Amino acid sequence: MGYDAAIDYLYNLKRFGMKLGLENVNQLLRFLGEPQKKLKVIHVTGTNGKGSVCAMISSMLKCAGYKVGMYTSPHLVRFTERIQVDGKEIDQKEVLRLFNKIRPFIALMTKESITKQLTFFEVTTALALLYFVQEKVDFAVVEVGMGGRLDATNVVDPLVCVITHIALEHTEHLGRKIEDIAKEKAGIIKKGVPVVTAENNERALAVIKNTCEERNCKMIRVGKDIKYEKIKVDIDHQVFNVKTDVNEYKNLRMKLLGDYQLMNAATAIGAIELLRYQHIDVPKKAVKEGLLKTNWPARLEVVHRSPLIILDSTHNYNGARTFRSSLDIFDYKRMILILGILNDKDLEPMIKEIAPLAHMIITTKPKSERAYDPEIIADAAKKYIAKKFIKNVVIEEEVCEAVKHALSTAKKNDLICITGSIYTAGEAKEFLDDLF
Repeated sequence: MGYDAAIDYLYNLKRFGMKLGLENVNQLLRFLGEPQKKLKVIHVTGTNGKGSVCAMISSMLKCAGYKVGMYTSPHLVRFTERIQVDGKEIDQKEVLRLFNKIRPFIALMTKESITKQLTFFEVTTALALLYFVQEKVDFAVVEVGMGGRLDATNVVDPLVCVITHIALEHTEHLGRKIEDIAKEKAGIIKKGVPVVTAENNERALAVIKNTCEERNCKMIRVGKDIKYEKIKVDIDHQVFNVKTDVNEYKNLRMKLLGDYQLMNAATAIGAIELLRYQHIDVPKKAVKEGLLKTNWPARLEVVHRSPLIILDSTHNYNGARTFRSSLDIFDYKRMILILGILNDKDLEPMIKEIAPLAHMIITTKPKSERAYDPEIIADAAKKYIAKKFIKNVVIEEEVCEAVKHALSTAKKNDLICITGSIYTAGEAKEFLDDLF
């Protein structure tokens, strides 16, 4: 079996859906020698910002001289993006070799019982953990897939737990109240392990606080224990200060744009500082250099200048609201908005937030069985775009065709925004990388 066949096999496991629970992944890891017990982990959950925070923490640790593994999901263009060491994606040959090591145990567990059928995410998580042990990383920065308490990544025993901002998501699995979501996220907190959170909703925060008290964990908060201040921003960088209870970081610079990335940076610095309780020191110079070198594509990413083209992975209402508030740093005449959204998202609130900004909306469908038909998105968009622009709501069945349509329409001082899902952004990025 070659790499492509192995990836097809893994993707085919998605037919078993999302299975919350740790029994199966723990059994698989026992067969594999329990690699999760051999790693020093920073565990990151939340609703928005998880990936950015993982990228920032990984970059700062790397700049401090450590070898760092990073596991995130989903990927943007390639499966190998999910598993990286020191910013380098896992080689396809290594994916195949580790998959072949895991595959007999998948078959063994399935033969034992249909309830033992492993999912895509469980197998991918095991593969990542195996790879990090093989590569002898000093730290593994691990992003939760969904929720936390019953997520496959919650097999780790971390040095630090991180909870980014929480919003309603996956309510059919995690609960319909913000307190329910917070309880699932707080499920990654382990006894005595310090926690940093960017949460500011009082109801969600109360759940995190109570969990920390029950498990005797130190908790620090962005906005209270960690303060940040924007100094200036342009299309290339933003400059900001961060102040903690032990350090002050002045004139930090990073290429990631948007006020929400300042909060993410403060959260990542909080995680780095909590490592001191494990006698792990990361110099201020490494923090500064690491933030400057952080790369996390398709998050308010400028991929072309004339016309201005922005890729973003906004996929829920909270993200759409943040996306809208971030656009004022750009100078443009008209906005052309390309939207492709998955059908497990609350469509109307997202559209209501961002459609009024647009002069033209092109709806499309990324290559996912979970994607909304573009006609449905277009019908919603027509409710919220300015009446004089309703005729400018158009449908293109494929993302690349939507991008071509936008480029054929845009003038040099226009803005093309491509958003709605990481899948939409990923397909657009692949097409644009080949084009420019």
